[in-house]
Amino acid sequence: MLQSIGQILLIIAGFLVLLLTVLAAFLLANGASLHELTAFVPNLASLIASLYKDDRVPARAKVALAALGAYLATPFDLIPDFVPFLGYLDDVIVVAVAFDGVFNQIDRAIVLEHWKGDAQSLDVVSRSAARLSAVVPAGLKRRLFGAGTRPGEEREGAEGKEN
Repeated sequence: MLQSIGQILLIIAGFLVLLLTVLAAFLLANGASLHELTAFVPNLASLIASLYKDDRVPARAKVALAALGAYLATPFDLIPDFVPFLGYLDDVIVVAVAFDGVFNQIDRAIVLEHWKGDAQSLDVVSRSAARLSAVVPAGLKRRLFGAGTRPGEEREGAEGKEN
């Protein structure tokens, strides 16, 4: 029994390494350096905590951050983790959709204020999240996050303001 549990854990660890390798390759392809890659997870964790505490962050974005944390902390997934590759891929997509939605609701200056890396690495994360979340239907993202425009972009243009 213990041997089969060990084998299962080894298989899960292997898939996790595979998933992280795919994510790392995606980030590197989008312009991340090796240094940015090693700081990626700690920077994102710090960003989530800091944004959640910031009073300037809209309540809807805070709900998305809390929901993301709860989703990742629970053992229940859209696709169970024991399903090869797809079990972890859904986690990556959920994280990407959440960050893309949150980045679209919060002014970039506020996000940069809380980001531990440099602005270029944040741009890589933002671009990667947008590309990965493209697999989710736009209508679903609109229901979850609202209009979907980044603060200061289309809203100002729609009101006739110039930068």
